[in-house]
Amino acid sequence: PTEYAFPPYHQAYAGLMHQILETSNTAAIVDDLAYWEARDRDATAGKLLLVDYGGSMAETKVQHIFFDGNIDKDDPYCVDVRDVVSGEPIPFKEAEDVFLHRVNLFEAITEPEYFLRATEACEIKMSQKILKARQDAGISRSLLEQESKLASEAADAMTPKEWLYRNITPALLPALEACQRDRPEDPIEFIAFYML
Repeated sequence: PTEYAFPPYHQAYAGLMHQILETSNTAAIVDDLAYWEARDRDATAGKLLLVDYGGSMAETKVQHIFFDGNIDKDDPYCVDVRDVVSGEPIPFKEAEDVFLHRVNLFEAITEPEYFLRATEACEIKMSQKILKARQDAGISRSLLEQESKLASEAADAMTPKEWLYRNITPALLPALEACQRDRPEDPIEFIAFYML
């Protein structure tokens, strides 16, 4: 396994993003229970979750969500959520149901859609925070429309093949690989659900 020393936190974040998450969409982190208990079970000694926060959602394309059944209602307890650049802990109220989700173990066992609903709720809350941060920063609708227009013009300048390689292939390739690996009975339906 790859090991990182802290600080700086950005090296571990870059390693996680590029070495691990480029090939899969999930990662498991093994915690050091002895280290955590030696520090009186303080959240800042818990399982590390690095996010590109920058005070108000610096990263808007990637969302890391830590699911844990031991998170308290008002305290991350065993999860240390930190900003990747500053290394500062992110307040629990800012991280709750955006980067952290307290798992209800009974519901997780009895409801097949539990994690899908929890992930969707976290994504919605992050989207709301991003919109609020943009409004607070004064980014007007006209700037967003201008950005969209520039992106559209850039897409128009590409050949259809370039456009497919840039926009469709990165999204479709993992679905096709999973379909080839799993050999589902209905591959079209499998790919459709995978793409959701």
